[in-house]
Amino acid sequence: MKRKVSLLLFFLLTACAPNPESPSVLIHAILYDGFELANMDEMVVLINISDEAVDIGGWQITDGESGTAVLPPRTTIQPSQPIWLAKSGTAVSNRFQHVSDFELVDSHPLIAQLLGTWPTLSDGGDQLLLLDAEQR
Repeated sequence: MKRKVSLLLFFLLTACAPNPESPSVLIHAILYDGFELANMDEMVVLINISDEAVDIGGWQITDGESGTAVLPPRTTIQPSQPIWLAKSGTAVSNRFQHVSDFELVDSHPLIAQLLGTWPTLSDGGDQLLLLDAEQR
């Protein structure tokens, strides 16, 4: 299982090479085969590798088929800042003792809500796209 995750992350990070003409926010990590019932602890971590803050309001994560989660308007990611997106923030907190920045399922009053639907990520691997407001 570790090898599949490592290869998937390598290919995702390679495929998402920074564009020198725009700020760079990348998919940093994915947990697509969660440990909790119904994969409620699935999560995606984004990171800003540029030297400036980036407005990611309206950006989407999607597998292109089953669902699209959308970051709320006026969401900003600072340089070198990771942002944790979770299907259920409570499930991620229970499993990893880390409070997510955003969640789709309203399970925790201190975690901001994502819009849309969580992509149904295949446990055997899947594509996951990060689309900015212009790519939608």
